[in-house]
Amino acid sequence: PAEERAARHKAEGDAAFRAKNYRTAYQHYTTALEATPDDHVVLSNRCQTYLKVSRHELALSDGERLAQLAPTWPKAHYRLGCCLRAIGRVGEAVGAVVGD
Repeated sequence: PAEERAARHKAEGDAAFRAKNYRTAYQHYTTALEATPDDHVVLSNRCQTYLKVSRHELALSDGERLAQLAPTWPKAHYRLGCCLRAIGRVGEAVGAVVGD
């Protein structure tokens, strides 16, 4: 089942992230998202992983989707703000975090 496959890949991605093997982590998170594309937690994890390896445009894409999927989750806006700051859009970053 898709949920079990996603959970397995999320766990493997989490382990890789903790080991600072970010490329492996985002690959597992991507596979998990293929099974459950609307999982905001996995999307948040992949976004953070992309930021760790300076893949800012991919992180921004995830951050924007995350804010759409989980508009009331503060971490979604924090992640989006981090992405915007990483690409130099500081004013927008502040707005994303404080809700402007």
